[in-house]
Amino acid sequence: MQLGLDHEYAMDVWLWAARLWPFILTVGFLFFVRPKLGKPYPFVVLGVLLCFGVQQIVGQVSAGLPVGITAGAPFLEQFFEAVLANVARTILLSSVLSVAPLWWLYRTLRVTS
Repeated sequence: MQLGLDHEYAMDVWLWAARLWPFILTVGFLFFVRPKLGKPYPFVVLGVLLCFGVQQIVGQVSAGLPVGITAGAPFLEQFFEAVLANVARTILLSSVLSVAPLWWLYRTLRVTS
């Protein structure tokens, strides 16, 4: 889960991924449907906010789920493993679950424009 990195650097990488994936997913979705959407700016702003909202909800729900950690490791290493696994799980689930609301937002803005 640490991608061969030390704990602090792996935490930085995953936290930057958590900050950037809503922009990447929304802009990628926009490039997929752009010819059919009039003005892209409201879609980008609302889509990014929508993705961050889904990430917040999924993060709250997934924080209570169990995480596999190494039994003989020191406490700090176990803590970092649990946090990194939770962040990675949140990013993965949020990006998958955000596609349907983005599609709904696209259809709503396409009808109104």
